[in-house]
Amino acid sequence: MAGRVTYKNPESHNDGGWVSPLKLKKRTEHKIEKLIDRQLADKEIASICAFLARIKSMKTRIGEVKNQDIKRTLASFSRLSSRDATMAYRESDSITQAIMDETLLISMGINLYVQQDKFIAINVLGENIKKAAKIAYESFSDHPKRSSGRPIKGYLRILAVYTLNLWMELGMKPCRPWQHPDYDPPATPIVLLMEELKICIDGVSIDYKEAVLLLKEAEKRR
Repeated sequence: MAGRVTYKNPESHNDGGWVSPLKLKKRTEHKIEKLIDRQLADKEIASICAFLARIKSMKTRIGEVKNQDIKRTLASFSRLSSRDATMAYRESDSITQAIMDETLLISMGINLYVQQDKFIAINVLGENIKKAAKIAYESFSDHPKRSSGRPIKGYLRILAVYTLNLWMELGMKPCRPWQHPDYDPPATPIVLLMEELKICIDGVSIDYKEAVLLLKEAEKRR
């Protein structure tokens, strides 16, 4: 198989391990609190910051890690012991890590952005990482596309999954990600939450139609 296994040569991407959390701006914090109609707890803010830091790192490194590298890295996990799989995950590039994070969240309900989940027993975490890598490898090319047919960037797909799960973890009821285009703004609170998170990552608002497409896809995979 073409490509390289990134955790075997971490200095080539200088990207292994946990990324230092970003600081959530007060403006963003207040906007999120307005959407959920309550104050955020400190541990909730820390969890959101850890996620944003990882995705920002992933986005800035797109291009350094090729699709062939990601596929080969995911495939290699099946040959590792549970302990080695945990170590390999921590040394992998942030794009491969984020893809496995998404799979762990959807398929096994393990949210690595929640502080206590970082301290799961190493062998248990390793077994779940191996399962996540296998699922991620098999579905690697299964990405939603825009109406133009071009694939949506991977970090936005992961952002949508995280937004949906964050909404539920914050105690909010399921929310349709679309509403009438004549409304102002033409988006429900969960879409506006996704937009706020995206602005934290790259400073750019999200296209509401694209956000709806991504959130619908995330809902189907729950």
